[in-house]
Amino acid sequence: MSKRLARQIEMRFRTWGGKRAGAGRKPSAGNRGLVAHGVRPTLARYHAVHVTLRAVQAIDCLREEVVFRLVRKQIAKASRGETRFVHFSVQNDHIHLIVEAPDRLTLARRVQGLASGIARVVNGAIDRRGLRFWRGRYHREDLKSPREVRNRLVYVLFNHRKHRPGDLADPTRMLDPFSSAAWLDGWDSRAGPARRFLARDPLIVDLEQPPVARPALWLTRIGWKKEGLLLASEAPAAARS
Repeated sequence: MSKRLARQIEMRFRTWGGKRAGAGRKPSAGNRGLVAHGVRPTLARYHAVHVTLRAVQAIDCLREEVVFRLVRKQIAKASRGETRFVHFSVQNDHIHLIVEAPDRLTLARRVQGLASGIARVVNGAIDRRGLRFWRGRYHREDLKSPREVRNRLVYVLFNHRKHRPGDLADPTRMLDPFSSAAWLDGWDSRAGPARRFLARDPLIVDLEQPPVARPALWLTRIGWKKEGLLLASEAPAAARS
């Protein structure tokens, strides 16, 4: 029997399949921008967090006075123990929050509880039942430095200028009553006239106590001020362009 010589087989690697950038099913238009499911990163107890809640397209009424008062009351109730909601801004279909929390799980529970409470009271106010209220998971951004905290304060407290650029030229809307601007400890003295005007707004004058908790972390209480106190004329970068 003759011996056959062994032949080395050439390995041909496939150029398809596997994980590739841009591969997979594309999200539908209604799901773009949603936060992917997965375990969120740990949260250092000395960092603050910027949280964004986005409602479904059918909800476009969060700045209506009756609805806003309900939302603000839920934000005030959400601050308990070591979890503090220290700033907020309510837009027609989304809410920005700056939060202090001791860890990732506590933050998640408090934000989820707040989201459930808001959905319940707003749906009741507008006679809406059995429908989804929030678009998806909340967006979380950890704030780790004084500069990051200051930048997010401008973004949150002046967020109305991003969505309503005409307010920039309206002196009667210098500061937003649908935010926690009235309770910020850190205004430049030149913001005095705008703050006094805000204090006379009907949404502010009837409050018996602040709807936000006092900051306890160094970053949100003292640290950010080293980057400069806030001016009433500031705006998010997108609103200035």
